[in-house]
Amino acid sequence: MGTRKFHLTKKAIAAFAFRPQNPQARDIRWDASLRGFGVRVFPSGTKVFVFRYTALGRVRRILTIGHVGELTLEQARRRAQRMRGDLASGVDPADERAAQRSSITLNELATRYLAQHADQHKKPSSAAEDRRNLRLHVLPALGSRPLQSIKPADVERLKGALGSKPIGANRVIALLSKMFNLAAQWGLLPDGENPCRHIKRFAERRRDRFLTADELATLGRVLNEFETSGKADPNIVLAIRLLVLTGCRRDEILNLRWSEVRLDQSQLWLEDSKTGRKAVWLPVEAVEALRAHPSQQDNPFVIRGRKQGSRLQNLERPWQRIRAAAGLHDVRLHDLRHTYASVAAAGGLSLPVIGGLLGHRNVATTQRYAHLGNSVMNAASAMVGNQLGALLALGGRSEANGRHTDEEANSSPPTATKIAAE
Repeated sequence: MGTRKFHLTKKAIAAFAFRPQNPQARDIRWDASLRGFGVRVFPSGTKVFVFRYTALGRVRRILTIGHVGELTLEQARRRAQRMRGDLASGVDPADERAAQRSSITLNELATRYLAQHADQHKKPSSAAEDRRNLRLHVLPALGSRPLQSIKPADVERLKGALGSKPIGANRVIALLSKMFNLAAQWGLLPDGENPCRHIKRFAERRRDRFLTADELATLGRVLNEFETSGKADPNIVLAIRLLVLTGCRRDEILNLRWSEVRLDQSQLWLEDSKTGRKAVWLPVEAVEALRAHPSQQDNPFVIRGRKQGSRLQNLERPWQRIRAAAGLHDVRLHDLRHTYASVAAAGGLSLPVIGGLLGHRNVATTQRYAHLGNSVMNAASAMVGNQLGALLALGGRSEANGRHTDEEANSSPPTATKIAAE
């Protein structure tokens, strides 16, 4: 690559791009003013500050100081200068770094992970789940251990202890793996030292459960009964109705604010869904349900909780009572979203339109339906919502109106088509 040196500045570093070369070589731009100080550029575009020196009079070493962006140029230069001072005093910077690494525990890494990664880059609910998994599973087993002492066998034991909950175990291993990757990025471990790398995850079986036409009618009857008798808070009933009629995720409805409701446009405009900002098209049944639900001046949430100004915190417990009354003991709240997708598919809607209605985060699917206009999406939403609303209404009819016919009860069973609604 040659020995050309550069006057390193913030602007110059930003302009550096990876130069194709021998795969075994490193693309490093050396500083003209401080011997051994440089910037390494990776094929991915990542850039790190490095320090090169000769140890024991003959062994050439290159240490990573830190990532460009996490350290300023001046901070990195000062660290390189300290390393040169250590060398003059007979101290090998690599030995000193190894000593520091050996004393860092998983507890310390967890604290830094939460502060510098989870709280800054993940949704609050995801960060809270990380804290829970660390508190209940990871730290009791491995928290006091130095990072470099944790081996694949230790991770296997942790995985085995969580074997009764395979999905939860996979989430814990994924969390631990991310923490070790960040530890390497932060210079706390050598690159590639991740004890989770070759740990095989438990198989996860996708659970497909869709409500039939009869089940939807029964659910509608039970919702009406719970609402009129006062067995359930109206906020709970509305939340479940909206889950059925929109195919939204649970937290998208529980976090819904009146400022995101556009009834004149038959839309919800969610500012912070699982997949980011997105529109939800409302069928007329959902619009009517929202119009009938009074807002409170001191509460921004549509689905209100008991505390002033709060949202409903727990929908699972009341759902368990409602589903038990409807005989739907194996139906999860998320299965209502699956049912929405299956009804849409049975109605002949294309997968791109279904993806648009559900807000899938699959990039390829998003690109395929991005050109669809509001009129198409409104029509699609109306078709699905009208069918689901009619099925729910069957269960809400009084005996005075007579029983629905066998043809109504068995129309459009959504179980014929299975669509992943994640």
